Amino acid sequence: MSDANDISRMKEELAKDNRDVAELWNEALRKYKGIVGVDLQPKAELSSVDAMVQFGTEQMNNFHKFRHDQKKVDKLRGLLRDNLGYIETGAQQLISAATPVFPPAAAIGMAFTYMLSVRGPNHLWR
Repeated sequence: MSDANDISRMKEELAKDNRDVAELWNEALRKYKGIVGVDLQPKAELSSVDAMVQFGTEQMNNFHKFRHDQKKVDKLRGLLRDNLGYIETGAQQLISAATPVFPPAAAIGMAFTYMLSVRGPNHLWR
């Protein structure tokens, strides 16, 4: 019976809530900042398309500088990317050997090799 009461109470609260999506979004961002301590509000005035494009370009460049900082994690990611073919071949051989003893290894291996073979503009190793 508690679930029915909770549902009806939520429906009543939602019926009384007259906020628009922008208000809800801003409230969610304020709560996120309160919990995590990171402000996700835009730092620039985005009043024109040119301002939005410039802001987006700056953010993208900052991310690339952060992502490709030539530190250990960046070098490890590059090492994995460069040797992905060897890793995939080794995984397939391991799967072939393990499947007779552990049949679910075939499904696990298929998922793993599929993940490794996925390529695209935003794949895992960039």
